[in-house]
This record gives sequence, C-alpha cells and structure tokens, in this order.
Amino acid sequence: MRPDRYGRRPNRAAAAPCTSLQAYPLLAASVATIAGIQAWQGFIYLATVIDCYSKKVVGWSIADHMRTELVEDALKNAAATTLIAPDAIWHSDRGSVYTSDDFRALVTSLGMRSYMGRTGVC
Repeated sequence: MRPDRYGRRPNRAAAAPCTSLQAYPLLAASVATIAGIQAWQGFIYLATVIDCYSKKVVGWSIADHMRTELVEDALKNAAATTLIAPDAIWHSDRGSVYTSDDFRALVTSLGMRSYMGRTGVC
C-alpha cells in the first residue's frame, strides 16, 4: 500500500473480530450521572444509568429531589430492563447519594461491584 501525503503507511493487519461484551445484551459496566434541570416550578433532577459498551441509557429516574431514592430508582429501572452480568462494574462519583449505605447495599444485592475514582478525577 502506498503511503499517505504525510508519509504514513496504513496498518496492514486486519481488524480482529469483536469478542467483547458488545455483542451480548448484558450490562457489564455502567456509569451514573445526575443532571439538574431548571423548570418553571424549580429544579427537577434526572438520574441516568449508561451502559459503557453500547453507550445507551438503560435506566433513568426523575424527581424533584436529589436523594438516594432517585439513583436507587434509576438503577432498579436498569436492572428491570437489562440483564446484569455477574460482577458488573458500577462507576460513579463520590456523591453522597452513591456512597450511602442503602445504595451500596442495592449495588451489592444486584451482584455488581462499586468503583469510584479518586477525588477530583471522575
């Protein structure tokens, strides 16, 4: 193959077939986020669970408060609509809703592992 205009030669190796969990409808790794949305009556909060492999929202919850129940409902919604792989990773920031005893018990009961980045790195 000829080099491009910068003198780089294309990689001749063929791409390997996809063998990751992308081919399976399992939630193996997920991230969580909460967004505050300003409405006419004040703020409403949207908690989402995003599958890291498909980049799809697999669970969500909306409420007028940002308490543990908000993220618990989002994770329960994801568990009701998606198969969760054994020992799946749950990644979130170090917010109080994600570090509460009730939420961590829910993550453990669903067979997931909780992972949080260092403070300031998320």
